[in-house]
Amino acid sequence: MNTNTFGRASTARNGLILLAHGSRDPIWQRTAERLRQIVTETLGDASVALAYLQMSGPALPDAMGQLAEAGVTRVSVLPIFFSQGGHVAKDVPDAVADARHDHPTVEFEVLPPVGEDPRFFALVTQLSREALQ
Repeated sequence: MNTNTFGRASTARNGLILLAHGSRDPIWQRTAERLRQIVTETLGDASVALAYLQMSGPALPDAMGQLAEAGVTRVSVLPIFFSQGGHVAKDVPDAVADARHDHPTVEFEVLPPVGEDPRFFALVTQLSREALQ
């Protein structure tokens, strides 16, 4: 049995890493942690981790390694970014390539950034409409 980031017993073979930029600001970190908590509660028996590219921890390589060591066989990395900037286009694929080398029995995939999903645009449009009413 695997253990997810909350320490609960999990039989999940798939894992998810919510990847944020990172910040030294504890208020910013609380928001990212709240997102991880909501996703974990919503998904139930899943291995969900929160990782950062810089200024906060755990770092992406550490989170990928922790999930692999917990027995997860497929890890999806979901960048909580607006678009394919330098971090998502270069840094994330480089880290995933290293993880594939270090954990050859685990399948790693990088999902498109949330900001490129049409549902994100719809949400921003809805919030904008509400702000203007």
